[in-house]
Amino acid sequence: MDYKKYRFNKKEILSETGKYLLISGAFAFFFYRSLVVYAVAIFLTPLFLHIRKKHYISKRKEALINEFIEALKSIGANMRAGYSLENACVEAIKDMTLFFGEKCLMVEELKKIQKGMKVNITIEELLEDLGVRSGIKDIELFAGIVKTAKRNGGLLNEVFENTAARLSDKRSLKQELNVILSEKQYELKIMEMIPFLILFYVEMTNRGYFDVLYEGIKGRLFMTFSVLLYFTAVFLANKIMGFLKYEGAN
Repeated sequence: MDYKKYRFNKKEILSETGKYLLISGAFAFFFYRSLVVYAVAIFLTPLFLHIRKKHYISKRKEALINEFIEALKSIGANMRAGYSLENACVEAIKDMTLFFGEKCLMVEELKKIQKGMKVNITIEELLEDLGVRSGIKDIELFAGIVKTAKRNGGLLNEVFENTAARLSDKRSLKQELNVILSEKQYELKIMEMIPFLILFYVEMTNRGYFDVLYEGIKGRLFMTFSVLLYFTAVFLANKIMGFLKYEGAN
């Protein structure tokens, strides 16, 4: 599995498409009052789905790194208990299945590693492959550490446990940062809704008040400028929020 790519299932396609149709419908109504604009927006559905894929990729990577940390802990503990690396991976599959379920990402990856070692593919090659496919720097760096430890005769169980401890600390820091930023994210979502709420309130209390904005070239240009300004503000706000998360997690 290439974790840098994502394919929607039928349920996700229906859910995301429905979400986009509602959002684009709201924009077409509040900013243009035009079915033509809505029809044009519908043709942009593939672009919206492409953008949403990035969200799903990010979520899947987050799940992978969390499961990866637990897998490292399990493998390290099993090796310390006297298991060979291959047997430690087998035991880790049982542990991960117990905690995360049979369909979790790392269960599949551990099974792949187990099969690879049975046909004499080295653990460092298998981890390097996982690192490349995952697109996660921490996993790529870990594969390099294992390769160096194997080459220099290092204690692999300590490598697994120490790396798991470091990544756990990093995950805890990220979770604390997310708690701090959660209030700001909630405020951001409210701010994103305010223009629509204002337009809806005025429309309900003073019908026809905004009609001039939906008629003539000047009105259309003004509303188009408003839409661009809105998207720019939302884009910058989310970029800043994403930057804060990234900086705090690294």
